[in-house]
Amino acid sequence: MKHLTKAAILAAMKSDLATEDFDVPAFGGAVRIRELSGRDRDRLDAIRLHEAAKAKGDRETAASDTIGESYLYVLSVGLLDPVTSQPMFTRDELRAAYAANATVLRTIADRITTLGAVAAKDIADLGNASAGAPSAASGSN
Repeated sequence: MKHLTKAAILAAMKSDLATEDFDVPAFGGAVRIRELSGRDRDRLDAIRLHEAAKAKGDRETAASDTIGESYLYVLSVGLLDPVTSQPMFTRDELRAAYAANATVLRTIADRITTLGAVAAKDIADLGNASAGAPSAASGSN
């Protein structure tokens, strides 16, 4: 088995985020999306936790507000301009469109959150690959 050096690991972590052209028939074409970075995913988790805590007393509002803000965040970082490859919209711009196009925008946001995600099978494969390797705790003195 090949062991990775610190330099190799850092180089692998700097790789570009996956992008995809995602067909949106309701809009009459495709949009360019990118996977969320680790920082984006952390921010998304924080938004979801904050919104849930903020609306804890009003469960009806909590569900719609939490979903809306988290979807708006995902779209604001993951929906790219096809020419510049930079985020296309701000959350405020998306908020206005969200009221009329929530279903379509949620579909795009859902695809963004799954793009580049580690599948359960991949996690199991990682566990199986390391199962045969001795751990540091199992060494003899």
